[in-house]
Amino acid sequence: MSAYTNTQARIRKALGLAGRARLEHGRPDLASSASVPRLVTRGESTSQSPYWGETSFQEETWDESERIETRPGRDGRPILKAHPTPHEQAPTGIAHVDGFCFTVTPPNPASTKASLAWIFPTLAEIFGCPVLTDTKSGWNGYEKKYDLGTPGAFLAIGGKAQRGTIHVEFMGMACAKVPDWNKVQAWGESVNAKITRIDLAHDDFEGLAVNIDQAVQWHKEGGFKNGGRPPRSQCLGDWLDPGSPKGRTLQIGARENGKLARVYEKGKELGDHVSPWCRVEVEWHDTNRVLPWDMVTRPGQYLAGAYPCLKFLSARQDKVKTFQKAAKISLERATENLRHMGGKVINVLMLANGKPESVIKAVRRDGIPSRLEGYQGAVRWNELHDAA
Repeated sequence: MSAYTNTQARIRKALGLAGRARLEHGRPDLASSASVPRLVTRGESTSQSPYWGETSFQEETWDESERIETRPGRDGRPILKAHPTPHEQAPTGIAHVDGFCFTVTPPNPASTKASLAWIFPTLAEIFGCPVLTDTKSGWNGYEKKYDLGTPGAFLAIGGKAQRGTIHVEFMGMACAKVPDWNKVQAWGESVNAKITRIDLAHDDFEGLAVNIDQAVQWHKEGGFKNGGRPPRSQCLGDWLDPGSPKGRTLQIGARENGKLARVYEKGKELGDHVSPWCRVEVEWHDTNRVLPWDMVTRPGQYLAGAYPCLKFLSARQDKVKTFQKAAKISLERATENLRHMGGKVINVLMLANGKPESVIKAVRRDGIPSRLEGYQGAVRWNELHDAA
């Protein structure tokens, strides 16, 4: 079932038979308004306004997590768009942006050089990416891809099918290095940029409120259900051995439908085999959805509003603590790898000259390992031994 058809089916179920007829015929129902059903969501009812005319549109809340906008299309088929709904009572700081992609049309889209000159100052000032390096490759139909100097951050531009747009992507630590998301929202709205993907995440370092077993229970109780049929689920990782160092992931939903939830053992993913650190994150795409810019400044409210089981989230997130904990685990893992791969050589070097300074000088190299490169500038290495 396509994402379009899947969304159609959900709206038809919410609107009932009269709404189904209107959706199928793409025109207002000629029956009296008395025959129009009332939309019922989670046991509560809201009166339903008249369906669309030639130029009007209708909005319905088919469940608590999304508002559905319905517009008549040129060919008579309805255009259906879902709008994520924030949980207004949730604190903003209980989640962070962990993935963010957008497209924007520059003032002079016909000129790649002018387009890069237009967006580069914004990338440097607002997004903290003062580097623009040509990778000599393309990306998803774009002719050119540029590295923005931070792991997980890049820009794509060029290509007739892309109609002069610029695509920018920030994933993981690239999001963590964005100085001020309020400025990002203000800029994005001012230039009419379009968010194409956003991931919002909440970390439970102790795994007390958010953990894999709890997530499984939520799923069994319908906590990830947003109206209609229960979402599909997938278990990734080593589920036969809960104590496995590989960790487990429970995935809910489908990326092709534009909304996907994951609960996974983040500490184990980073390399700490006994870490209780668990993360819950929701990934939205613009497939049949409009992703508002305040999602970047109200991540906690949108994450809490994504599913019924996430409304309880209240523990505030400390960005610095998250960086430090992730960097510490990664450094410990890298140290363990070094011990296994080169520990014996270092031991022989110590036996040969007996001076630690000489051994360090002999084996030390400038630079940062790729595993740790993303944390450069975000943490102070000499403070990691104090990180919780």
